[in-house]
Amino acid sequence: MIEQNEAKIFLANQRNTSITGWMRSCTLLKNNGNKKAFLSSLYNLHDDVLSARRTLSFITEKDVLLVILPLAGSIIYSDDCGNNAIIEAGKMQYFAVKKNTEVKIFNPYDEEYVNFLRLMLEPGCLNSIISTACFSFEREHNKNKLLQLFTGNPEAMSVKIFIGKFDGRKEALYKNSKPGNAIFVFVIEGAFEVQYRLLETRDALVLWDTDKIDMEALSNDAVLLLIDMPGK
Repeated sequence: MIEQNEAKIFLANQRNTSITGWMRSCTLLKNNGNKKAFLSSLYNLHDDVLSARRTLSFITEKDVLLVILPLAGSIIYSDDCGNNAIIEAGKMQYFAVKKNTEVKIFNPYDEEYVNFLRLMLEPGCLNSIISTACFSFEREHNKNKLLQLFTGNPEAMSVKIFIGKFDGRKEALYKNSKPGNAIFVFVIEGAFEVQYRLLETRDALVLWDTDKIDMEALSNDAVLLLIDMPGK
């Protein structure tokens, strides 16, 4: 008998999309008061494409842990808190940013666009002391498994983030780190079956009330992001 769990799917073609002459930004969660009903620690996820020599600039609306994950190309990050960083593909970095901070993300290439994810997380959920940290990973050398990012003191981390690149028909089993946590899955590339649900590129799924999740890649070089966090 197939186990059924409370879940919500966010389809890629149903995301809020904003397009200018030099940027496209897709927002996973609608900007309304119902966000907390789905996830307690993930405020939002933005999937951004930025043209050459352009800068994305925004003001944070609240204290937030901002996680940047380049998908294509490198970006240059800066903010009013004095943080400056070059973040390349194969790296993920977070910044503890206060409310009303101006953040700038610059595409340094003369011709190529860059594509990156911006995750807005609850402050202090990865580490209660360190205000910024970078994690380097190489998906090609860690295929067919989930690689945990920002490993550290478990007592200081209420959220765990994983990334994985899989060959077609390879399977993985993820066990929830804490009873009552929610699991968020975002497909970066390819297609997966996650807990008996089909997810394609840039689709997302939230699962509650489950102690383990089965996943299978349905295409070669399929990549997903998984976040284990406190439930709603």
